[in-house]
Amino acid sequence: MKPLRILILGSWHDDIAAKFSKETEELGRLIFERGHIPVVAPGGGIYGAVGVAYRNAGGKKSVGYYPSEEARAKVGEVYAFEPDEKVMVGEDYPTRNLRQVQGSDAIIAIAGRTGTMTDFIYGVVDYEIPCAYLRGSSKNMDALVELDNIKGKPNLFVGDTVESLLDFVERISADKE
Repeated sequence: MKPLRILILGSWHDDIAAKFSKETEELGRLIFERGHIPVVAPGGGIYGAVGVAYRNAGGKKSVGYYPSEEARAKVGEVYAFEPDEKVMVGEDYPTRNLRQVQGSDAIIAIAGRTGTMTDFIYGVVDYEIPCAYLRGSSKNMDALVELDNIKGKPNLFVGDTVESLLDFVERISADKE
């Protein structure tokens, strides 16, 4: 199997990410061990934690999509993790988010709210890439995966462990080859 570019979605708040430290550490390590490339936004929270775990495991190929400096300053996002490869989108967050979905082979989401939900919808519905979500990590995402146009899609998986999420995106991606 070729290395997958796996977009990591979730809350950008460090206090929420701290509640999922076991899961983010395991996911970053597994992505490295299985030879995949995490697509992680250049900040903190869930994606920063996965990026740090990936790097701590020995990974050197993480990718991050950057909005414009004006957009970043407007929301006050702090770059707590700097990906190895930087893709400078130079526009607002919705445009940056769409570009990172377009540039990914799969999505794994842990926690998150509106931004996670919109990106996940792009992946499941519009681009039909394998998308996996950690059950119970977000009330908003729990509701999203039950919506009529999303529930039951063959490229969607809701699981209870990060290993099951990664197993799913690998299996669906291999089936596409």
